[in-house]
Amino acid sequence: MSALRADARRHHSVRFLFRLTVEKMSRMDFSRKMIQQLLGFKPDDLNCILTLPFNKGFDVSFLTETLWKDFWTRLEKVKKEFDMFEIVKLTDNTRKTVIVRMFNEMVSGEDICLWLSRFCNVRGQAVKVRDIDGIWNCAWRIPIQQFEDPEGFQGLKHLPQVIVLGENRGYIHYQGQPKLCRQCGEHGHLVEACEKAFCRKCREVGHTVEECDKGRKCNLCGMENHLFKDCPQSFANKVKAGKGKQDDLIRREVEAPAEELGELLEEPMTEEEKGAELEKQLTEEQGEHQGQVLQITEKETEEQRPVIQTAKRPAEDSLPQSPIPEGKRGRDDVVSDESLQESRIFPSDSPNETSFLPLLGQSSPKDNYEKTNTLQELEQGERVKQNTMEKDKDNG
Repeated sequence: MSALRADARRHHSVRFLFRLTVEKMSRMDFSRKMIQQLLGFKPDDLNCILTLPFNKGFDVSFLTETLWKDFWTRLEKVKKEFDMFEIVKLTDNTRKTVIVRMFNEMVSGEDICLWLSRFCNVRGQAVKVRDIDGIWNCAWRIPIQQFEDPEGFQGLKHLPQVIVLGENRGYIHYQGQPKLCRQCGEHGHLVEACEKAFCRKCREVGHTVEECDKGRKCNLCGMENHLFKDCPQSFANKVKAGKGKQDDLIRREVEAPAEELGELLEEPMTEEEKGAELEKQLTEEQGEHQGQVLQITEKETEEQRPVIQTAKRPAEDSLPQSPIPEGKRGRDDVVSDESLQESRIFPSDSPNETSFLPLLGQSSPKDNYEKTNTLQELEQGERVKQNTMEKDKDNG
């Protein structure tokens, strides 16, 4: 049943379905009489001819895309002989790339896409066509998808060959474009041989300008209540409308009270102000960081500081009874009496007596250094005195 799907992907293929009221033919008769004799194709031009299930018709596949496109051209000439078939395209030939060549560089690609949307589906944005040096040649490349039309050439609704936007004209080219009449848009003759009346005022076929009872249309959107220069959908008018709205907004902001204006708009900071603000923030962050470091350092110092332990001890145990050598000279023998007197400040049974009282009997290195210097000075003075006396004695 998958062979009956017309939307399946096929290469250069066409489907012929029998109508209900006709007598069906065999595959060989269809190939020889219809394809080879009427259309003029050779067996070497065909890829395959297959019979559909229940003898509903035939699928014909051509070797190349050129032969497939040539089939539709030949079919137009003998279309009446194929009335017994309903012909369906299995290969999608509706997607094309259109080249629009304008003669005014000020025509925008948005307006060209809007004009094309009246005749086909525009699948993407307009892109400028450039030469090998990268210079724009005033042409646009636009991807489209054509509308299907059973009465049209190759079953498609083809685009006009000329584009007119106001006073600007251009030409349209795409692959598979037939030679249509530029006046009536039909296939089979050119504008020089066209016998149909055409109105250049409303761009319709069937009457002349003198017989036209309609007004001029906008050749961009097709509306009758305005022309191209006043079309609200044109790119230029959209830009003007947007600029007008922006000017109105600025005018309202300027006329607003100072308080509301301050809330709506903030003056941008200069580079110097931005630098000063950034430097201020960095200074504050550094100050906060240094403060945190100092707090942490003080906390660690307090935790590492030694704690003097106090304990209740009897008065007899508070002072050590260590003998002092007689020949040793130092501060210990000088301070011992004072330390003993200070130790008597607390009663022997006082509960506030502390264990650091023995430290009073010890001397510091600074005290020892000063005492040594004093003794040396005294000894030096004695020697000088003795020398002086000996010299006086000798002289006497």
